[in-house]
Amino acid sequence: MLTNLVFKMEGIVFAAPTAIKDAQVFQYFTAVANARHERAEAKADRDIAANVVRQLAKLPASADTALQAYCTGRNVALAPGQGLIYPFGLNESQLVAVEQAFSAQVSVIEGPPGTGKTQTILNILANILLRGQTVAVLSNNNAAVENVYEKLEKCGLGYLVAKLGNQDNRQDFFADLPPWPSSEPAPAPALEEIQALLTELKQHLHAHNRA
Repeated sequence: MLTNLVFKMEGIVFAAPTAIKDAQVFQYFTAVANARHERAEAKADRDIAANVVRQLAKLPASADTALQAYCTGRNVALAPGQGLIYPFGLNESQLVAVEQAFSAQVSVIEGPPGTGKTQTILNILANILLRGQTVAVLSNNNAAVENVYEKLEKCGLGYLVAKLGNQDNRQDFFADLPPWPSSEPAPAPALEEIQALLTELKQHLHAHNRA
């Protein structure tokens, strides 16, 4: 048993906690959460507010989180790592938006309806999955999240999504898990080949937009 436990520690990195919870912004979040809990009248509202207070208390004080950037006002630059891909198409502004999303702890992408924000999100998701990582898609508008899911489903990638959210959604998801594809996917092109094509595309987009 001890051998198994030691084996599972491979790849674990120990990091010193930051003083994020002493920052004024985090203390403000905590004060607001406590006030909502104290003033909640309905039991359901009290339970939700109490859960927020508990989650704030349990948040890890880690330097590489977006919360750290928000609370300290320091948006640390990141190394994008391996090359980026754009399976959902792109224009020059979308290309820059995806690159910046992987170059900083916090990235804001703005634009009026119809300018390709969802397409940009899909490209960001593709690159996160390419790196073997997970991602949460959140919004105060359920339709926005559903729009992302529908586009993934249309491309045959719906099985990658866990539609959670409220308790009913979680129960429905785990009661009927989406099936994985039964056939092997087609061989993917080499990442080096993709990057070579992307370099050509960048030059074309730049020339087109400057014409």
